[in-house]
Amino acid sequence: MNKKAIIIGCNGQDGTLLTKLLKKKKYSVYGLSRKNFDITSIKEVEEIVRKIKPQEIYFLAAYHHSFEDRKNIDLKLNYNVNYFSVVIFLESIKKFSKTTKFFFASSSFIFKPSKFKQNEMTKFEPECHYSLSKVASMKVCDFYRQHEQIFASCGILYNHESFLRQKNFLSKKIVTHAIKNFRKSKKKLVLHNLNYKADWGYAPDYVDAMYKILNHSKPNDYVISTGKLHTVRDFVDQVYSFLKLDYKKFVETKENKIISKFRLGDSNLLRKDCKWKPSITFNQMIKKLIKKELEKS
Repeated sequence: MNKKAIIIGCNGQDGTLLTKLLKKKKYSVYGLSRKNFDITSIKEVEEIVRKIKPQEIYFLAAYHHSFEDRKNIDLKLNYNVNYFSVVIFLESIKKFSKTTKFFFASSSFIFKPSKFKQNEMTKFEPECHYSLSKVASMKVCDFYRQHEQIFASCGILYNHESFLRQKNFLSKKIVTHAIKNFRKSKKKLVLHNLNYKADWGYAPDYVDAMYKILNHSKPNDYVISTGKLHTVRDFVDQVYSFLKLDYKKFVETKENKIISKFRLGDSNLLRKDCKWKPSITFNQMIKKLIKKELEKS
């Protein structure tokens, strides 16, 4: 009999890729999105968990807000989606399907930028309501793991990209603009700071990590990252070089101050426990992003 999985946030980048992965593995996948389900409704959540009794639940939904828009955050929505709904699902598992395994997608933003790598033992230091709600949900997963014996694991996800990224994400902005320049547009791409550093990975690898985390013998929290830093300049240069263009002719920056702190993940525990590792390099990932975008446009 096929395994059953519920994916909360099925229409986003990670949800789409995870759905594809699980269907390849012959899972029956039940996708929940804001269009068809209210994850903040105790009644709806209890009903679907009781009815389906899935082997696995992946909680990928999140209320995001940009750094620039932090003053206008909808606090109620932030905590309802990123925290309260996690509690509802875990409580429903406890009541109706105690063998269900639960994965929560956390974020590297639970850590402050640092000069050193972050791992599972690094102190949580959230700097906004988004990351604070992620920390709260990780704590509640640990509570149900320790006190209710629920298999609840968290993945601390660093930057991960694919052609499915929405247009407001930096990687998408760079690739789509470079292709316009390749097609003779003279319009300049304005970026904040080319010296900003990030730990960039390939999104299909990261959903593979989610699957492996839930299929490990014991629940735990894991950093999902490449462990390698690249600047925005590296990203831009690789994209424009692939298209045989000089990025300096097409890219402007608002500032160029040196960035000495960053978020860089140490995923050694994940690699050891779950036998996971990135399947492609940073440069190979960028080539895939460009090729997919060229095919699509």
